[in-house]
Amino acid sequence: MILGTGVDIVDIRRFQRMYERHGDRLARHILADQEWDSYRAQKKPYRFLASRFAAKEAVVKAFGTGFGKGITPRTIATVSNTLGAPALSLTGGAADKAQQLGANRFHISLSDEASYVVAMVVIEKTSGV
Repeated sequence: MILGTGVDIVDIRRFQRMYERHGDRLARHILADQEWDSYRAQKKPYRFLASRFAAKEAVVKAFGTGFGKGITPRTIATVSNTLGAPALSLTGGAADKAQQLGANRFHISLSDEASYVVAMVVIEKTSGV
């Protein structure tokens, strides 16, 4: 059963301007611990930050909550699965919300073009788990 869907689009140019002003301070606000190694390996870190922020926004939209009540950008991580596809890792308030909903399966898709990145998240509860 699908519990929620969320979609977010981010203007990469906006993140480029914010990154030029704030650098790693912006990253510290957005990234979960699991995302730092990938961030540091980026040639255009502002693109990475934009995609990760879009993913986090899509998650909280799928939850139907927005950020708050213990759910922060740092409690939602986009990681790579064994095939290199994006996957979600939740901690803290985000993990608590998933448990409260009975969510046990998460799907994420990221797509980007020259100026925009889009994230879509589907949160699911599968039977028998």
